Amino acid sequence: MYDENVFNIIANRKLGYSRVDFALAYASWIVHDTFEGGFSWKKIKPFGTSAASIGIDWTKMKYEVDDACKMSSYVKRAARLFGASLVGICKLNRNWLYADVDIPEKFENVIVMTVEMDADGIATSPAAPAAAATGVGYSKMAFMLACMGEFIRNLGYEAIQCGNDTALSILLAIDAGLGELGRNGLLITPQYGQELDSARFSQTFH
Repeated sequence: MYDENVFNIIANRKLGYSRVDFALAYASWIVHDTFEGGFSWKKIKPFGTSAASIGIDWTKMKYEVDDACKMSSYVKRAARLFGASLVGICKLNRNWLYADVDIPEKFENVIVMTVEMDADGIATSPAAPAAAATGVGYSKMAFMLACMGEFIRNLGYEAIQCGNDTALSILLAIDAGLGELGRNGLLITPQYGQELDSARFSQTFH
């Protein structure tokens, strides 16, 4: 809602709504808003020199999983490397999908990742620093989803990157063992307390 009135808001010189605050807020969303590959259901078109551009087709040789526990460890380690604060894996409960979302039946599993948001920024809500903290979360989401999707595809499997547009993220996170449902309707985790809905992202794969 800032876009139409941002310069008038800045002129009021209110704490949390300065030119610096808004510069930070708008910058924080840049990866989320411009990186289309973060939410691609297919392999991201390579840029420059990459495995895809030099002729490696990972889909021709599927990585055989003979130990599900070890594979789960690989996936969770990758998620943490890509920036996840918490990560869990669960079966996809299709009751949690939004009615207008069509996920093919072959997708049975979900990786749920969370990102801790900057507590000081969130505490200023509804001021601009809170928007910056949220934007950083969403931009990290785009990066994490893109990397995780490519990781799974490079193992010869398919993946669908999902933000908050596919399913009830909180219920997926509970299924993945990351926390429990709070009376406020949000996820409560042992590590971070209340997790904001915008900080949860999921990935369906098979």
